Amino acid sequence: MSTERHLQGVFISYASSDRDRYIQPLVNALRERNVTFWLDFAEIGWGDNISAKLNAGLRSSRYVLVCLSAEFLKRPWPEQELSAALSLQNADDTRVLPLILNARDEVLQFYPLIAGMAYREYELGVAMIADDIAALTGSRHKNTRGLRVLVESIHTGVAASLSLTPKHSVAWLAAKATASLGLRTEADTGGFQKFPLRWVLVDVRAEAAFKQMTPVDRESLHAIVMTGRRGETVSVCKDPLTTAKELGLRSNTTFHLYAVPVGPRVQVAGFTRLGS
Repeated sequence: MSTERHLQGVFISYASSDRDRYIQPLVNALRERNVTFWLDFAEIGWGDNISAKLNAGLRSSRYVLVCLSAEFLKRPWPEQELSAALSLQNADDTRVLPLILNARDEVLQFYPLIAGMAYREYELGVAMIADDIAALTGSRHKNTRGLRVLVESIHTGVAASLSLTPKHSVAWLAAKATASLGLRTEADTGGFQKFPLRWVLVDVRAEAAFKQMTPVDRESLHAIVMTGRRGETVSVCKDPLTTAKELGLRSNTTFHLYAVPVGPRVQVAGFTRLGS
């Protein structure tokens, strides 16, 4: 099938009981980013042939977003959509995007094929998921001035160029960077217990200030950046919901990601973790 025949960016397959909690917020975010989509309650009218409408929607969409959940597993119709989407992916240029809303272990056990695919989880946040879909479909966010930053893991040297808007939070950027760089949120010390880690965004121009901070101060830190008209002010962010605009973040900032352990005092991978 030629991509010229794709009328929508993404076909959204889901269980109707997940609509209010999961699907509607995602749909709103997709609209903000000018992503075109096919959604059953928006496309199927009274008296329409449902099967024919679904098949037409699948064929006319570039991507198929399959929203998997405990409720999805209970409904036969979404499962038929998933089978049809996977068939199209094998025979056509349509691409399946698995999104796990909840019950990940149950979903992966029921659909072992999904475990071998690059899937996303809803807990990453609606904004991040919508941004990724917008990037895939070539859509752009409405009425926002985009920022571009480079984020590099100080531990692995892996880097990623990321885009965000002034309304995105520090937590969003950290989660986006962590996912893009394939970083873990737990430290495995070889024992039975894994220790949680938080990844802190450190502006390379403020790295000296970060290194002078005590471990206790770092525990409450989410980002440290250089701000001001000439980049002469060190701004410390301890609230993960602080937006890029509130932080004074500028485009083309380069961040290093540092792993900061959280919780009780314990020695982990060569550094001491101080807790509450």
